[in-house]
Amino acid sequence: AAYLADQVMDGDAPAEASSAHLPAEMHIELVQVQLNRYGENPHQQGGLYGYAGEKPAFEVLHGKEMSYNNWLDLDGAWTAAQDFAAPTVAIIKHGNPCGLASAELLADAY
Repeated sequence: AAYLADQVMDGDAPAEASSAHLPAEMHIELVQVQLNRYGENPHQQGGLYGYAGEKPAFEVLHGKEMSYNNWLDLDGAWTAAQDFAAPTVAIIKHGNPCGLASAELLADAY
């Protein structure tokens, strides 16, 4: 963080083609928040990681534990819905949007 705080960005200046301004190493310490039902494929393990002391942005309210692909679908739905000002529902299956609607009431969009 200190490296980034010391940098001055000029939006009009092109980035230099040099690694002199980039750190040689960057370390990010994450903790396991939960185990996923499985990884990208059912025979693989998967987990959700975050910063120590922070709660995940989402909570599973019902059903099975999330899988890696469920988290990808959730991210796709969240990202798609953010492009709309009105309450919006996005339905994603295997990374592909298959439904999207906006309405005054979220229940109507669904």
